[in-house]
Amino acid sequence: MLKTKDDKFFEYEIIGEFQSDGVWIHPTRRIDSYEMIFVIDGTVFIEEDGAEYELNTNDVLILEPGRLHGGTRESTSPTSFYWFHFRTDMEIPGKTYSGGEYYDLKYLLKKLLHITNSHTYPPETADALGLCAFCEYTNMVEKAAAGNNALLGKIDEYIRINVQKDIPVAAVAGHFGYNADYIGRMFKKN
Repeated sequence: MLKTKDDKFFEYEIIGEFQSDGVWIHPTRRIDSYEMIFVIDGTVFIEEDGAEYELNTNDVLILEPGRLHGGTRESTSPTSFYWFHFRTDMEIPGKTYSGGEYYDLKYLLKKLLHITNSHTYPPETADALGLCAFCEYTNMVEKAAAGNNALLGKIDEYIRINVQKDIPVAAVAGHFGYNADYIGRMFKKN
């Protein structure tokens, strides 16, 4: 277990790489640690306490301790993902991440899996590298949120200026070069 300068803690628990070549569904269970799922390939259909998620290649989901989670439907194509269990009292920056800045996190999880399967590293190395992976995830989420907030601000201003024209969502999305469903989800989320 590592302590941070603001008296928070982070503790690595376990990591693995799941692989399925055929039909597969995530088991239903409740665990007492956080779990980060990073999809390497395929699609994972999962829910946590009734909230459903469809995770695709390079998507990340953080499952929370004490909450019931499990598959919502079968994945039929080859599927693989890193699963990483940890404990912390640090703030979780976001439930999911789906964006282009995933390479460093993927590398850190691969390296974490390697060092935990190698007996030449001291145990605290996993805590340190696990914390690095968690911090990388935090940076990815915060960077994506900052970009979304800037876009949301531009869209909000555009709508305010054109409010008397009764512009549909599709027209606003088209003006900014995005899909209407994406813009709707972004506004709903933020």
